[in-house]
Amino acid sequence: MTKQVKVLIAGCGSRGRIYANYSIAHPEEMKVVGIAEPDNVYREMLVKQHNISFENAFKDWQEMAKKPKFADAVIIAVQDNMHAEATAVFAEKGYNILLEKPMALTENECRKIVDIVISKNIIFAVCHVLRYTRYT
Repeated sequence: MTKQVKVLIAGCGSRGRIYANYSIAHPEEMKVVGIAEPDNVYREMLVKQHNISFENAFKDWQEMAKKPKFADAVIIAVQDNMHAEATAVFAEKGYNILLEKPMALTENECRKIVDIVISKNIIFAVCHVLRYTRYT
C-alpha cells in the first residue's frame, strides 16, 4: 500500500497546476493540502479543485512558509528569481522538495541549495519537464 503524500504547491501557474493535477489522477498517492499563489483566479480554482481549506490558501510562498509544517513535501513552481530563497526556507522547515527548473539563477545559489538540502537530509529533485516537449 502506498502512503498518500501531502503536498504544498508554491506557485500555481501552468507548471504548479499541472503538478497539482497529479493528485486528481492519483488521489491514493498525493493530496494537495496547501497552495500559495498571488493570482486570485488561479488560487480560488485550485482551492475548489483540491478541496483545500481556506486557511491553507495563501497569496505568496512566504506567508505559507510562516505556518508550522503541515505537509510532507512542497512543489516549488514560483518565479525563477524566487527559487533559491523559497527552497532554503522550506528545506529549513524539513519539507521534501520538488523544484521546478531552473534550480536557481546563479551557481552560488545552486551550491547553497545543495548544501542546505544535504544538511537537512531531505528528498530533493529538480524538474526539467520541458526537456521532453516536441520543440525541445
